[in-house]
Amino acid sequence: MLKRSRTVFHITGIRHCDFKDNADAFIKEAAKTMMKVSFLPEKANQYDHEAVSCRHGRKKIGYVATYDLEKYYILTEKNDTDQLTGQFGHLSANVEDHLLKLYIPGVITLEEISKHRKKIDEQKDALYGSWKHDAIDHYLVHSRQQDDAIACISQLKEYVVQLFGGHSTSTRGELTPILDDYKDCSQYDISLEGQQDRWDILLYLDLLHDHNHRPGQYRDEFYECLLNDVEDVISQIGGELVRNVSYKSYIERLTELVTKHLPSSEAAQYYLNALPPEALNDIRQQVECFPHHLFHLFRTNPEEFAKTIYYARIPRRYLDPFLSGIALVEAYDNNKKVVKVEVERKEDEELDYEVPTFKLQQLLKGEWFEAVRSSEKYDAAWTDDLVEALMGSKYGEGIARDWAWNIGGERNRHIQIKGYVVGLLVDAGVLKGSKRTIAKRIVEERNDKNLTEEDFWKEVGKLSRKMYTDTAGKQPYAQWVKRYVTENS
Repeated sequence: MLKRSRTVFHITGIRHCDFKDNADAFIKEAAKTMMKVSFLPEKANQYDHEAVSCRHGRKKIGYVATYDLEKYYILTEKNDTDQLTGQFGHLSANVEDHLLKLYIPGVITLEEISKHRKKIDEQKDALYGSWKHDAIDHYLVHSRQQDDAIACISQLKEYVVQLFGGHSTSTRGELTPILDDYKDCSQYDISLEGQQDRWDILLYLDLLHDHNHRPGQYRDEFYECLLNDVEDVISQIGGELVRNVSYKSYIERLTELVTKHLPSSEAAQYYLNALPPEALNDIRQQVECFPHHLFHLFRTNPEEFAKTIYYARIPRRYLDPFLSGIALVEAYDNNKKVVKVEVERKEDEELDYEVPTFKLQQLLKGEWFEAVRSSEKYDAAWTDDLVEALMGSKYGEGIARDWAWNIGGERNRHIQIKGYVVGLLVDAGVLKGSKRTIAKRIVEERNDKNLTEEDFWKEVGKLSRKMYTDTAGKQPYAQWVKRYVTENS
């Protein structure tokens, strides 16, 4: 069980509180003198009723960072008090970012955090229980990015555990691309669960570092560098605005999501044409009834709209239908023309089955396949028969259609389909080894020598994310592949 004898708290907002006129000098002094501080919950805070201020005497230093609030409430509950005290440690300051770290006596386990979150979920359900969203049957906020984000977190935790356990030769160059991939696929997830995922990345590194701390070793230097990367990613995707990344960019990103990206999607256009006017009026009434007066704020004050969503920490099961409803109302009111995201196709256009069949067969004939196959019986003839049978099944049309609709970039359908097939073969026992290691072999084999190291690891990340069960296992042909392997082995 991972635990610590002390808990790290990050204090932010120093330049907005009582020491704002000499913030840099105060931070330097606090880091040298082991200054004692106390905490005070601010339930009447206009933005965040869970906010907790950090004080020295009667003066307010700043606030406990949002991603550390769970730690505060867990420790105070264990101590049966609202008050905690602690001290800033030596060299624990970051002057440039006006951020301080302090250390509080007390043990927190991952199990306690999970238990705390279940209690918070019950409280959130009570708050949103009166809001009904039956009319919003189809969300515009898709789960694909969320699934990719979960896969990234799974990979990151696996690498970090191996690294700090001394069972890995991973380098920072291998881990930071995973963080970049996570930033790309989770930047629009502003839900409670999305924030918790981002906090967990930092928390997990923090716990592991404290559990395996060895002064003077390279491992500590590696951790400090990686932790900086983690904090940068967290701030850039709106998980915590403690650094110099502007709050304005977060607001612009959220506003564009609701006013441009979602209303101009193909899904919005489809439902806009398919739903009768009375259904759209029903959706409008429901979004107007959402707690916190968010729909009114969206219409009148985008900045307050963004702040309220962030600090209210709304669960995804309520936030996704709400944002989808706003996007539909926005598209309907403005009569926007939908910008096609995918290549437009004619209904009677004949699908090409030969190209995806050939490409998948070629992929499975690579040297990488022979190196990681679990048995020699899985030879080129076997993989050719597998691909032909898959494309000839009832799922072949969907694969051919997805292949034809390839649009490149992060949503490159060719990479997705290849990753799905390889990932399902790993799950079925045809291939052995880590999915990320297999993805690395594939990219190495087809590398044209023009990729930089950063681009190389990004390609590995794109491919491996599709291979994980959270994505590949949800494909309609997942069970078909498993049955085929069982029946033809």
